[in-house]
Amino acid sequence: MSLRDFAEHLNGQVVQIIYHGGCPDGCLAALILRDSVKTSFKPTSLELIPTTHAGRNADQVAEGSMVFFADVSPTVEDEEQLRKCRCVVILDHHASATAAQRRLESSLPNLKNFSDDSGIECGASIVNRFCSSKLVPEGTLHLFHKMDVFQHNVPDDAMKNFDAFKGFITQKGFGRCTVDLVEEFLAHTEDCLYRGSLIYTKTAASTRALFESRKMVRETETLALWAVEVPGDYSEATDLELYQKLIDQIPKTKAILFATFNRTRLSNGLWSVGLRRGAGDTLDVGKVASKLGTCAHLNFKTGGGHPYAAGAQCGDFEQSTASICDELVQICQGMLPSEAKGTAQEASSRSRSPGR
Repeated sequence: MSLRDFAEHLNGQVVQIIYHGGCPDGCLAALILRDSVKTSFKPTSLELIPTTHAGRNADQVAEGSMVFFADVSPTVEDEEQLRKCRCVVILDHHASATAAQRRLESSLPNLKNFSDDSGIECGASIVNRFCSSKLVPEGTLHLFHKMDVFQHNVPDDAMKNFDAFKGFITQKGFGRCTVDLVEEFLAHTEDCLYRGSLIYTKTAASTRALFESRKMVRETETLALWAVEVPGDYSEATDLELYQKLIDQIPKTKAILFATFNRTRLSNGLWSVGLRRGAGDTLDVGKVASKLGTCAHLNFKTGGGHPYAAGAQCGDFEQSTASICDELVQICQGMLPSEAKGTAQEASSRSRSPGR
C-alpha cells in the first residue's frame, strides 16, 4: 500500500502529521508527507505536530482525523486517543517501538503500520517510498539517511558533502533541528553546504572536546560505563557520527555503555541522557533506554531508540548522575551473560562514584 490508497481519508478530511521533532530525519519525513498530501489531495486542514519518543504521542490528535506518525510511533498509552481517529498510519524505523506497534495493530482496526525496524531504513526513506515522492533529490536523501543511520552507504558524489551538510543541519545544536531549517536546505542547497562547511570545523572540534571530557564512572566484570556531563552553558553542535567513531575507539575488553548527560531543558520540559554502545557490542541500548525511561523513582518519563544509539528523558534536573549510573548498571546486568552476573554485581558495589 502507498499514500494514494488512503485518498478517502485525505480528501475533505483533517490530516495531522506527528513527527520526531528536533531530528533532521524526522523533520524531512514530515516535509515529504506534507508536500505529498498537499500536492495530490485536498484535506480540509493539514497540521505538523512535533513530538519525541515519549510516553504519550497522540494527545493532540483531533477526533475523526487522519493521522500519520513519521519517524516516531504512538505508544500503548495512546490507544484510547487513537480510537477517536478516522485512520492512523505509522511510518517509523525505531526498533524500541516495535512491541508497542504490534500491540496497537492487534487492538486498533483503524491503524496501518508500514514501519521497518531492520536497521537499514530511516524515517525519511520509509516516508519517501510510501509517498513515491520526488521532492528530495536522491543525493540529499542519502545525506539525511546517513545522518540518522551511520552504516548507510552513500554514493561518493553525495558523501563529499556530508561534513558540510552536518555543519549546516546541526548548527542549532543536537536535537534542535527544525522543519524550517530543512526547508532552507532543500531550497538553497549549494549555499547551505557552503555555510555548513565553514561551521563544521568548529563542530568537529567541539565534538572532540566533549568526548575528551569523558570519565569511567562504573566498571563491572562485564560492563564499562563511561559518562560525559555536558556543561550547563554548552551551546555547540555535536557531530554524532564523529562522536560514535570516537566511542568505537575506546579499547574494548567488555561491553561498553557511553552515557551523555545533557541537562539542557527540552521543549517538553525534560532533560536527556543519551546512550551509545562501543564498537561491536551486542548490548541493545534501545532496550536499556526503554527500561530507564520507566524508572519513575528517578523521575524518568520516557526512553527508547536504536540498538546502537538511544536516550531517555528525565523530569528531575537535580537527579544525581550517580543514581542514574547505578540504575544503568542494574539494567545492563539483566541483559548480560547470566553466568557473569554474580561477579558483575559484586564488582558494581566497588565501582567509583561520579557525583553529578
